Amino acid sequence: MNTAELRPHNLDEKRLYQWLRLNVKEYGGHTERIENSIGSGMPDVMVIVRGVVYFVELKMFVKEDVLLRKMQYAWGMKHHKLGGRPMVLAWNMRQDRIVVWRFPLEVKVKGKYLAIQSEPSYSALRILEGGVDLSQIFPFTIEKNSV
Repeated sequence: MNTAELRPHNLDEKRLYQWLRLNVKEYGGHTERIENSIGSGMPDVMVIVRGVVYFVELKMFVKEDVLLRKMQYAWGMKHHKLGGRPMVLAWNMRQDRIVVWRFPLEVKVKGKYLAIQSEPSYSALRILEGGVDLSQIFPFTIEKNSV
């Protein structure tokens, strides 16, 4: 295990992925982690629900900001222009709040990163208590899986 995997930020992102995977599965969807070796800007997760594919970049808030690498932003903008559905899903652990932004995004340079400036597409509190409406994150007709 490399030292980056031991940082709390990465552990929290893993918790966010686990939360996403379990909730999407509950609604009959599927999530797939995407390995970093595919491309430097490629998002973390592919979500498929009712035949619709979403690419999701998972992020943790850094103070009040959500930061993207320039390659992540470029990938999302290109994918959006080609008709894709890329998004950023960020978790503010202190507030137990989830925030979603769909591309295209407005950003500003913050050091070597880009800070998201756009208004969120969706925001919800108490995600650990089930306070999230997945149909607002993934716009599809949603019904819990009867299986």
